[in-house]
Amino acid sequence: MVEVSWTIEPNRPASILRFTWQERGGPPVNPPVRQGFGTQLLNAVCSDVRLQYAVDGFRCDIAMPLGAIQHSPETLASG
Repeated sequence: MVEVSWTIEPNRPASILRFTWQERGGPPVNPPVRQGFGTQLLNAVCSDVRLQYAVDGFRCDIAMPLGAIQHSPETLASG
């Protein structure tokens, strides 16, 4: 089972997106012996990434400032 959740914490000057990916009920988890492309990409893009390789399931927590991103209705429709 995979559980995905997120919240947005209002903050100044930028709100914080908190994203969690939690796996449970699968095969036992072992930490990787090397960093793959996905982990390298996460660490390059996000400044606050926590990866936990617990025996009962993998968990990834990401906190990311959202900044003052604004979209016009036209941008959202074409995006």
